[in-house]
Amino acid sequence: MNLVFIFILLLPALTRAAFINACHIEGNFVHKGKVISNSDCVQRSGANLAELKEICKSFSEMPKSLGVPASRVKYIESCPEKWQGKCLNSAGLKLDYYYYKKTPTSLKEVVMTCMITGGRWVKSDWSLFK
Repeated sequence: MNLVFIFILLLPALTRAAFINACHIEGNFVHKGKVISNSDCVQRSGANLAELKEICKSFSEMPKSLGVPASRVKYIESCPEKWQGKCLNSAGLKLDYYYYKKTPTSLKEVVMTCMITGGRWVKSDWSLFK
């Protein structure tokens, strides 16, 4: 009887975890007088949940190296639509990286990074910056 009760208590958490396939990382900060808007998403394409969470935490903390607060992380079922481009299976990690709000220069940088790490770049059909 106690096991059934414990299972009922844990069911909502287990159900939520089953639908976590991505994280959206977002933040705005000023660096060298320039406003930088960060809006990226990482989605599992074979990686386990622990690997996803590790990568998401790592990406969210990158701004700290510039002396600004970490970006916000929101765990979601899938990455939002209207991405500018995405990098599939970068570094063989079974994770896909979606990019939003990038300038033409920063979008070119993530395309190069994707190719260098062995990922496959997919450009958006709708993006202003292809």
